[in-house]
Amino acid sequence: MPKALIFDCFGVLVEPSLGYLKSLAETTEQSQQVSDFNLQADLGYISRQTLLENLSQVLDIPADEVWAIMQQRRLKMPKTIDFLLSKKANGSKIGLLSNVAQDTLETIFPKDELDAMFDEMILSYDTHLVKPDPKIYLLMADKLGVDPSRCVMIDDAVENITGAKSSGMQGVVFKDVDQLESDLSKLGF
Repeated sequence: MPKALIFDCFGVLVEPSLGYLKSLAETTEQSQQVSDFNLQADLGYISRQTLLENLSQVLDIPADEVWAIMQQRRLKMPKTIDFLLSKKANGSKIGLLSNVAQDTLETIFPKDELDAMFDEMILSYDTHLVKPDPKIYLLMADKLGVDPSRCVMIDDAVENITGAKSSGMQGVVFKDVDQLESDLSKLGF
């Protein structure tokens, strides 16, 4: 029976902004540059400020406007957060595993809220690893003190669930809370 739930942030707990930023690109090449710069920030190779400056150049939008767009699009998903908190209250270990740039998560969740929600967190910029690399899932299981086979990764991206499964975890591709509850029930959670 599973013992730990590991949540992705963007697309599961918070509405993502990357897709919208990519839609502002005028060419396929610019859209790819948006993705590439985001990945560099997620890996911790560039700062949030450098990310904003690079996106500003690619999209021809001032950096402060890029940041404002990102903040406006990053809305918390309260039903998922309530679900997470109910599972934690029932004794499940809860982890956060997110591909995220430095100094980003703190602009969405205050520290005390993060501490209340998660037993452990792994943020990609700290590890220089991103999902779906199997190593990042194994780090999360180790940090939680739970065998990977007893962990369930919850992510909106199929490739990230594939990565979790290759590390020995179970996984649920997130669509909404009702579907999540149903899928977890099938896994015995």
